Amino acid sequence: MDDGKYLAQRAHNPSPELFVVWASVDLDGMIRWANAHDPEKDAFALEARAFLMSRVDESVRARLLKEAAREDPDQDQTITLLTGFAAWDLEAGLKLAVEMNDADRVEEVLEEMVWGPFNDRLSDTSDYGFEVLKHSDLTMGSEAFRQGSKMALIMIMEGSGDLDVAETARFGLDFLLRTNYVPRAELLKFFSGEDIYADTGDVVDRTFCALRVWAAAHPTAMKAWIVTIQEADLRESLTWLLEHSREAGIKE
Repeated sequence: MDDGKYLAQRAHNPSPELFVVWASVDLDGMIRWANAHDPEKDAFALEARAFLMSRVDESVRARLLKEAAREDPDQDQTITLLTGFAAWDLEAGLKLAVEMNDADRVEEVLEEMVWGPFNDRLSDTSDYGFEVLKHSDLTMGSEAFRQGSKMALIMIMEGSGDLDVAETARFGLDFLLRTNYVPRAELLKFFSGEDIYADTGDVVDRTFCALRVWAAAHPTAMKAWIVTIQEADLRESLTWLLEHSREAGIKE
């Protein structure tokens, strides 16, 4: 989403800080207020319900989701509740989206990892989201996660690469291999100099760029990591990339 439109949209919504204070002072009262207002007619009520998703028990959460569901996708409010849930409890929100087996919902939830719940888009929230994703089961047995994560992961990795390029490189490689994002044999050829995925702008590209920057900036650390990898063909491919990271013929 365009930054200007995003901030303008959030500026007209109740602030997250207001909801935090309200919930801390009178959570029961906030729940009663949200229940008493129709979220189809009152956008603030919908925002309040989304915020409350991480602060109510499972039975209330299920009721809120049921009330938000619509047959018409344009009228359905489920994604708003899911993103509100994930903004404050990312791991649980992501798990719920994956269980719904809907790639669009997974993507929306993962984007909360990038932006976080606050209007100013604090970098710390993106860092937290990346940490959660690193320690989650990336495959989750779901094609919806694989498809829904594609665009969101590009943004996540671009942000995380500014904070820790080595961790971003390791994360990207793990994701590519565990999800079979592209055929493993072709991925190894790409890391060994065959120009088959260059400038794709996807997770392969983000992973390659992170690996190359890591190799150029901290070759000793990357070499120490490579020797811990069990698969000989993967070690060979990454070693080639390490030794040729500064060559002009390699494209980012």
